[in-house]
Amino acid sequence: MVLLLIGSACHLDALPRLDVHVGIACMVNKHVPQAHQQAMFDFFASYVAPEASMDLVIRSVIGGPFRTSHFDTRAPALAKWEAFGYDVPSVEEYLNVSYTMMVSPNLAEDLSLPSVTQYL
Repeated sequence: MVLLLIGSACHLDALPRLDVHVGIACMVNKHVPQAHQQAMFDFFASYVAPEASMDLVIRSVIGGPFRTSHFDTRAPALAKWEAFGYDVPSVEEYLNVSYTMMVSPNLAEDLSLPSVTQYL
């Protein structure tokens, strides 16, 4: 898909996944003890912290970039992608195209959840 969209001559398997996220939602049950709520809050906060989340994005654990810092195309940031075996020009192109999509006024995010009625 990326090859057709941006006309890249790179191999598709050298590109990161193109499943950009707008954010991550985390929930904690209000009926558990306060100490458990705080522990979960601390876990979620560390999970989405800039450096930790960048590592998870690069390793494709949580999908595409979702923080502004994930779209950084300066040399030190691109070196992190390269260390995981990605082709730097392909990553730079992917990040630029993804960021352009994210800030577009025409962005339409699919907010549907599978089997959503079971949670109502």
